[in-house]
Amino acid sequence: SRLQASAQASMLRKSSAIICLCFLTQNVFRRQAEELGFSSNGMRIWRPRKHRLSTFSSAACSTDSAHPAELQDDTSGLNDAEGLERMLTQLRNTTLPSNSRRPAHSLEGSPFKARGCVLGLSYGSRDGKPTRYTELWPELTRTLCAEGRRANPSFQFTSIQINLNTRYHMHHDGANAGASRMICLGNYSRGRLWLHNMKDSAWSTLDPHDRWIAFDGRELHFTEEWCGPERYSLVYFTDAAWRSVKPEPRTELQRLGFLWPTQSQSAFRQRLVHNIASTDAAARALPPGPMREDALRAHAEFIERCQL
Repeated sequence: SRLQASAQASMLRKSSAIICLCFLTQNVFRRQAEELGFSSNGMRIWRPRKHRLSTFSSAACSTDSAHPAELQDDTSGLNDAEGLERMLTQLRNTTLPSNSRRPAHSLEGSPFKARGCVLGLSYGSRDGKPTRYTELWPELTRTLCAEGRRANPSFQFTSIQINLNTRYHMHHDGANAGASRMICLGNYSRGRLWLHNMKDSAWSTLDPHDRWIAFDGRELHFTEEWCGPERYSLVYFTDAAWRSVKPEPRTELQRLGFLWPTQSQSAFRQRLVHNIASTDAAARALPPGPMREDALRAHAEFIERCQL
């Protein structure tokens, strides 16, 4: 009986080990499949819907005549080719995490996952400490800060939002304490920024590909679809928590190259308040088509979250 009990115990241990191995292997394959663009159910390749135009087709790259006229940016940023190349090289050498922001999504029909993170102060940071990615990638942080300051010498910022192959649905950045600067890099075309002006109740577009633009992130905005395998976007801004940051982390961020705001900075003096009616009106003001449908869908999801 002792030998039988010992044999049963040995078989139980082996069975448990096999179950654990299968579980771990399944998780590894699942993560690899997701990275390669497979779906979690059925392990099938994620392909564009047949009734939708693929974002990587030549027709999708044509200019839409319904788009409003280009809005000229009001920043004096210098578009130094060597500086842009330094930033792009550093970004390509960095494996960014999955983009966890709520309005951030992968481009429909694309096998590339939406990635991104914040360097410097995070959105509404309560402890006033830099993000862990700031500490993980100090050289990348220094390069992006240096090139941002080179292009916009007087622009003050506490944070840099990095995005890779990320399409943002219609949203607004309420935690911004000042204007934003933005530039996009990489191998792609189109992918403009659509920006709403609450005062004029009108939409306009900005093209940040290899050029610096200025905009108010508190206004509603979203990303236009693009063509190509690589679209980096960098948004420099001041987080609302900058006044509460303690001297030690502030000194560390300044040492990395962030140009810290001052009390005399001409920051936003008034709040920009969005309500359900104004956001719905902004979405319906878009040209008829997929972009308007996408904006209305994002607005409906926002209302649903507020009601939970």
